[in-house]
Amino acid sequence: MLQKRGKKFYVLFDEHSWNVFKQKAFRDHLIKEPEDTEKWDEIMNDGEPVLVKAENLQELADKTGMPLENLSETIDAWNYDVREERDQAFNREELEHFVKEGKVYLLEQKPRFASTLGRLRVNPLMQVLNKKGAPIQGLYAVGNIVGGYSSQNSAGPLRTTWALVSAFTCADHLEKEQKDQKAEK
Repeated sequence: MLQKRGKKFYVLFDEHSWNVFKQKAFRDHLIKEPEDTEKWDEIMNDGEPVLVKAENLQELADKTGMPLENLSETIDAWNYDVREERDQAFNREELEHFVKEGKVYLLEQKPRFASTLGRLRVNPLMQVLNKKGAPIQGLYAVGNIVGGYSSQNSAGPLRTTWALVSAFTCADHLEKEQKDQKAEK
């Protein structure tokens, strides 16, 4: 997909997942108010709305020209993965059942450069944490690969500042650790 210019992909939300998305975008300071997303259907990109809201899947299919069967099959495959607790396409861990009945939201996405805005969890010393929350000996992370810090606000200068601050914090810790090891010998 990334090699074909002008191609788009979409994120499909049921009403619950749409509300979760809005709250996370608000919490991460990507939007000023959760209600800001309600105006996205007025934003046009190449003559098409960035957000398509529909009362149900049939209306979404009618508005977008997407075959209802394809939408339904995609949701069924997703819900199968949820039941099996295994995302076959992307290996995501947090899976929630998609409710086919009721309102749906289709949000346009385009491949674009942003940054990694990562998923590694770290402690205040920038040590990478394992799944149980314990530091992994000798493994550190700084900058955008760290989740939960710079992903809170993706403005360019803020990413640079975070990269510098997290690198300084890590280097400071490593320097102190090295001095302590020398003192023990």
